[in-house]
Amino acid sequence: MSAPNTPVLVENVNTALQNTNELINAYSVVYENANNEEELLNLYKKENALLEKTIKTKSTESITNDRKTYYQDIEIQRLNTFYSYMFWGFYAVIVICYAIFAFIYPSPYSHKTRVLVFAILFLILIFPGIATWILGKTINIVMWLLNLLPKNVYLQP
Repeated sequence: MSAPNTPVLVENVNTALQNTNELINAYSVVYENANNEEELLNLYKKENALLEKTIKTKSTESITNDRKTYYQDIEIQRLNTFYSYMFWGFYAVIVICYAIFAFIYPSPYSHKTRVLVFAILFLILIFPGIATWILGKTINIVMWLLNLLPKNVYLQP
């Protein structure tokens, strides 16, 4: 072999060595990135599993709480109905007892006064039944009167 080919050969070897070093560096960067991505993937899998467990627990708690609230509301409504029946039952007994005792036993009040008190007590007893009807009629009358008033055409759509 001759000497003139040696610089070309050395140059080719140096270029190949430089390319090899660059490829090794690129490979190490890619390898490090792959390791980092794998660690990040494992971290995300753990976090997702924990979040899924938390969401499942919260949704179960929410469903349980909704069901509990529903049954509590039903029981509260039943108790309120029972209290209402008890109140009106006792009130009816009081009105009946008043009527019986007012007319059987002598009293310093006149017969007319005792009948008036009994009528007032009886009206109070039936008032809840007619109160909604009276309120509805009152609202209808007020709305009818409001419709008679002149309207501002600039405010009407």
